Amino acid sequence: MLNAPWLDGTLQRFEARLERGQTPQALLVHGPAGTGRRHLGLTVAARLLGSDWRPSMDTPAEQLGGVPHPDYWGVGPEEDSRVIKIEQIRDLNQALNLTSHRSGWKVALIYPAEAMTHNAANTLLKTLEEPPEATTLILVTDALTRLPPTIVSRCERVRVSPPSRSVALKWLSHSHDDRAACERALAFATGSPLMARALLGDAQGEGGGKVLAELADEVQRLIDRSVPPTTLAKTWARRDAGVCLRWLYLQTAELLHSQVGTGGERFSGLAHLNIPGVPLNMAACCAYLDQVMEAQRLKDRSLNMEAMFADLLMWWYGAAGATRY
Repeated sequence: MLNAPWLDGTLQRFEARLERGQTPQALLVHGPAGTGRRHLGLTVAARLLGSDWRPSMDTPAEQLGGVPHPDYWGVGPEEDSRVIKIEQIRDLNQALNLTSHRSGWKVALIYPAEAMTHNAANTLLKTLEEPPEATTLILVTDALTRLPPTIVSRCERVRVSPPSRSVALKWLSHSHDDRAACERALAFATGSPLMARALLGDAQGEGGGKVLAELADEVQRLIDRSVPPTTLAKTWARRDAGVCLRWLYLQTAELLHSQVGTGGERFSGLAHLNIPGVPLNMAACCAYLDQVMEAQRLKDRSLNMEAMFADLLMWWYGAAGATRY
């Protein structure tokens, strides 16, 4: 089990609050993806319930119900869905209004909170306005602006920020002994340790930028027209969408950077793609960056990731033509 030392300070402040009898009724844990927000939320939930259970950093996002306690509820998108439906929040509200099984605290964790539909958020708002006794709601998100202001205003906010570079590298070194690879992955992930670890490979040490290398190789095959976008989209739909979209954004930004010729360092983790020497359409690149950013905003609500990636990858298909659109 891997801990998260950069969360220790936040947990200690929370413990101090509990000792003063200041138990929150609603917490909104937010911050960049890959910083351990969900891990913090689960740890706080276990503490409120008086459970000795401690979450692992490796606990899959789908296992929100991992806290072994009858007064805990984890709510997330159901299988084959990317949204949290109104029926799920109605069921949660009903459960929270029942008597505690162990005559103690009741806790619910909602992740990702921004996945709630408009009706689901409105239904949760009623509970936030009149919360049941001895109950804490924990909402976890990396997209604070996508939550209704009425929800945000009724929660105490806890921001999780990336740790210092030295702390993150030390943590990564527990499972990867290639420091240079760790540094490249951490730079690409803008300091988020969990994203960096995903880029490096699994816990057995497979990697050293393996994911980034695979993305570059696959896009190069698109440029060479040796694979169609629809085929590659099936593979990318099974990858971490956040990593793929960030790679596309930075790789496109690098095209603009090279065209302007301002010099300086390239983005870490990017490939030297072999693109035919045709004039670069800078307006097309800027428009594509906007398209990638919009996909990033909607990725957790997209019902068809394969179609989303097929559309984005078409831009690179025989890039000589794509960059002139």
